[in-house]
Amino acid sequence: MTFATKEFAIFISIIFLIWNLLPVNKRWIILFPANVYFCYRAGIQCLIFILSVGVITYFMAMIVDKIASAKAKKVVIWLEVPIFTGMLVLVRTVFSGIVVPLGLSFYSLMCMSYCIDVYRGMYGYEKNIYKLITFVSYFPHVIQGPFNNYGVMKDTLFSPKAFDYNRCVHAMYRISFGLMKKIVLADRISIIIEDVYAHPSGYYGLTVLFTAVMYSIQLYADFSGYMDIAMGVSKLLGI
Repeated sequence: MTFATKEFAIFISIIFLIWNLLPVNKRWIILFPANVYFCYRAGIQCLIFILSVGVITYFMAMIVDKIASAKAKKVVIWLEVPIFTGMLVLVRTVFSGIVVPLGLSFYSLMCMSYCIDVYRGMYGYEKNIYKLITFVSYFPHVIQGPFNNYGVMKDTLFSPKAFDYNRCVHAMYRISFGLMKKIVLADRISIIIEDVYAHPSGYYGLTVLFTAVMYSIQLYADFSGYMDIAMGVSKLLGI
């Protein structure tokens, strides 16, 4: 399920309705099942990977927080880095044709950042595993980011703002702008690029240069459009 689909529009509409029916201090609870469904629709391997990474991160951060010895803390952190980077390398190389979990690089790097922040004493580890996995698997940022720091995100994620009409209107504007970048610009430009790349011997000179420039615009519009939608959805929920 990607952002520029009818399925996602229905999905976020249902989440938005339930979100606003719940008491403000309990709204965040619906995020975990929403994240699970979103990841499941991307593939069962995606769901298994992200839950596994969340559980590993929880226990590693807990160990780092509770160990008194600075040397032992450093050992745990140094163990965490090869675990996550090794997972990324294996998935991208050995198992690239078998398992391609959605957004693995993004949430793996966020988890490493979280554990390192706990190690540095920037904040204590999150004692509620449900909250931590909710943060790791938060559906607007799980595919392509943006990267988020847990210390910055936890307050707004678990203490969202009450419904505000003007904020929701601005959120819809941003979502619409992101969809415009994605559907009107990026997807239309890709038709030209794919044709030129599919028949490289049939195009020369300015056509090739034009295609290269348009490819850069496509990359920008695709990624920037995704970010606008992700941030607009979060703003819609008061996050």
